[in-house]
Amino acid sequence: MLNLVGQRLGNYEIISRFGEGGMAAVYKARQVNIKREVAIKVILPSLAQRDEFKKRFDKEAELCASLSHPNIVKIFDYGVARGFHLALTNDSIDARKDVYFIVMELLTGGSLASKIIREPLPLSAAVPIIEQIGSALDYAASRGLIHRDLKPGNVLFDAQGNAILSDFGIARLEGDKQQITQDGMAMGTPAYMAPEMWEEVELTPSLDIYALGVLLYEMLTTKLPFYSRTPYAIMKMHRDDPVPSVSKHVDGIPPGVDEVIRKAMGKTVEDRYPKAMQMARDLKKVAAAAETDTVLLEKSAEAKLSPELQAERARAVAGKPSSAPKESASTLNPKIILPLIAVGVVVILILLLILAGRG
Repeated sequence: MLNLVGQRLGNYEIISRFGEGGMAAVYKARQVNIKREVAIKVILPSLAQRDEFKKRFDKEAELCASLSHPNIVKIFDYGVARGFHLALTNDSIDARKDVYFIVMELLTGGSLASKIIREPLPLSAAVPIIEQIGSALDYAASRGLIHRDLKPGNVLFDAQGNAILSDFGIARLEGDKQQITQDGMAMGTPAYMAPEMWEEVELTPSLDIYALGVLLYEMLTTKLPFYSRTPYAIMKMHRDDPVPSVSKHVDGIPPGVDEVIRKAMGKTVEDRYPKAMQMARDLKKVAAAAETDTVLLEKSAEAKLSPELQAERARAVAGKPSSAPKESASTLNPKIILPLIAVGVVVILILLLILAGRG
């Protein structure tokens, strides 16, 4: 496992390691010349040494760096560090393998994966995330770029809580054909991969819309719509099985949400939304309609109350004192006072009888 902590890649000192995925390791680094902290994604040597990767890296990294969108992570720099230079100060590094890296802004708000690890997001919180990421995907598609690996770990948040799409470092240009790795696995994450990604077909932005549907399902349930132990079984489920209902895992979700997810996760490109923002708009409409229905139900329930109780409820909401008269001795409950009077009468009669007997 490559560990570059303490090393220097060009103008960047590696401070600490965030983690490693199937295609890259991410580090926190300091840009020496302007003294700012950045994130550096280092492409794993197993991928970086392939001839095709080397040919495409500059072209794709340049295109990623040219993206300018508020919900796409900013790319500051990219480059390659020669393996024989790094091996001079770290004998664990293979001098024959160069290190390809991408320098990005450092986001401090955590990832979507960390937010949904314990409990699902409410629909009201999921809607703006889908809007922001959907906007980023449509923008990238307009520039001819497909993300290909949309998942919770690649959705980050800035300090203000805005959703930022990251990891365009393994993206491909629209019109390319899917390339399978040496072990037979397509590049990407199987649980989020559209059916066509398992075939040698032309890639289109529609596969990112499919992944956005999976992402929404997971946000609302913390579950994946399709999961199995083997990539082949997952592939078969994505290709053949209907998308399960969100209500299978969580209550209170409007039925319209299932319709949005199923359209986003259509088995073919033609079945899906043509744009990610169309999906986002439909989801927003469903959420707004559900909120309206909730308000109407509350008003309907309130209308069934007596005018006096409605007035009391309005006063309570407004924080005003109750208009109901306070209970006093003169307004005691008859069910309580009548038995007390009866007992008193009986006692008086008994006393009168005793006094008469003595007389």
